[in-house]
Amino acid sequence: MVASDGIPLLKPKDVESTNEGEKEETLLDRVGSRIRTSASSIWDRKFLLLVLIAAFLNALRGLFSKLVLIDLDPILAGFVDLVTVVVCCIPANVYYRSKLTTSPKMAGVLFLTGSLRGVTTILVMVAFKNIDAGDAEAIISSRPVIVGALAWIILSERMALLDIIAGLFALMGVVLLAKPTILFDLTVAYNQKTLIGSLSAIGVAFMIAMTGVLRRVLSLTEIDKNVSLMYINLVGAGLCGVACAVLGEWQWPAEIENQIYLIALGVVGYGHGILTIIALSKEKTYHVFMIKSSTFLMLYVLQYIFLGVTPDLPGIIGSMGIIMSTVLVAKSKSDSDTSEGTK
Repeated sequence: MVASDGIPLLKPKDVESTNEGEKEETLLDRVGSRIRTSASSIWDRKFLLLVLIAAFLNALRGLFSKLVLIDLDPILAGFVDLVTVVVCCIPANVYYRSKLTTSPKMAGVLFLTGSLRGVTTILVMVAFKNIDAGDAEAIISSRPVIVGALAWIILSERMALLDIIAGLFALMGVVLLAKPTILFDLTVAYNQKTLIGSLSAIGVAFMIAMTGVLRRVLSLTEIDKNVSLMYINLVGAGLCGVACAVLGEWQWPAEIENQIYLIALGVVGYGHGILTIIALSKEKTYHVFMIKSSTFLMLYVLQYIFLGVTPDLPGIIGSMGIIMSTVLVAKSKSDSDTSEGTK
C-alpha cells in the first residue's frame, strides 16, 4: 500500500531492507516520530509554565511571610504554614483513595526529607531575625548551584555549559536584587549575631538543596505525590511544634487580617509544593531550581505593587540577569531533549 507521496504506509513482511541493519521508513514511522516530537515540545512548555507558577506561588509566600512576621513569632508562623499544607493534602488523598503506606526504605527517605523541611523552616527564621533580609536572600540564593552539585554526585544528573552560565546569571541577579549589606554597605559591623545569621542562611541553602534532591528521588517512586507532600510537611510541622513548645511561642495573631495572611501562607505553600514535586518527576533537579530562582524577581515585583518598594538600577539589572538565566535553562533543556531524541 502506497501513499500519494510515494511513501509506503505499511511495509510488507516479505520486503527486505536495501541496506543491511537498516529498516525502510514508513509513513507511520514518520507520523509516530512527529507525534513524539510534538509531545516533547508540549511538555517543554508545560514544564516551564509549571515551574513559573510554582515560583510565583513561592513569591506570594514571601510576601505573606513579610506581612505575617510583623507581629508573629517566626517559628510559630512556620508551624502553622506546615500544618495548613498537611490539611490541604487530606481531601485529595481521601478523594483519590491514595495509598498511605510504603516500604521502610522510602519511609526513611520521607522522614529525612520532612526533618530537613522542619529544620530549614526554623533556620530561615533565625537567619532573617539576625541579619538583613537582603543578606539572607543572597546567601540562600546559592542553592541552585548546590542543587546542581548534589544532583551530579547523588543522581548523576550532568550539567551542560549553558546550565553553569545560567547559574552564574541567576546568582548575580539575586545578589543585585537582594543588595546584601555584605557587599553594598561596608560600614556594617560584624558580630556574633551576624555570624549566627550568616551560618543559618548557609545551612538553609544546603538543606533546601538536599531536600530538592530527595524530593526528586521521591517523585520517581510509586509514592503518590500528594501523600509524599503530606508526610514531608507533617514531619516538619512536628519539629516546629516541638520548637514552639520549648520556646513557649503559641501567641496567635490578634488581627483577623494577619490570621488570613497566615492561613493563605499555607494554602499557597500547598500549591507551590505539589507543582514542584510534579516538575521534579519530569525534569532534572537543577533545571527546576534554576527556573524557580525567578521567585526573587516575582517577589521584587510584588513588593513594588503591594509594599511600595521602588525599583533601582541594581534591581533592574538583577531582574535582567534572572530572566537571562531562565532563557538559558530553557535553551539547555531544549538542546538536551534534541540530543536525546537523535540517539
